[in-house]
Amino acid sequence: MEHRHSNRARTDLKVIVFNKGLPVAVGRTKNISTEGLFVRTVYGEVALHQPLEIQFVSTGQRCPSRIRVKTCVAHKTSIGFGLALVDSSDIAREGMKQLLEVEMDRIEFKRARPRISA
Repeated sequence: MEHRHSNRARTDLKVIVFNKGLPVAVGRTKNISTEGLFVRTVYGEVALHQPLEIQFVSTGQRCPSRIRVKTCVAHKTSIGFGLALVDSSDIAREGMKQLLEVEMDRIEFKRARPRISA
């Protein structure tokens, strides 16, 4: 059963996962919201409720900053894990909000683009 309190945007952003301050994995986001995200990665050495940090790898316009955000493992699958944001700092919240806005704009642009048929 889903308990999400905010909409998620489908994304494909590169992230670095940190455990106790050390980089342990690289992955890609599947979706993101202001409250959490799902990271696709082969790294599976995580436990439920384990604290982790993530940092988005800058890809120009799509990633406004290289902020490290505190998270907690909410669920695991064979392809990655869902993370709930636990960082309450204004910088982290603003960074996630900007990132989500950029992704939503990108999605709307893709939907509005007319298809060209041959």
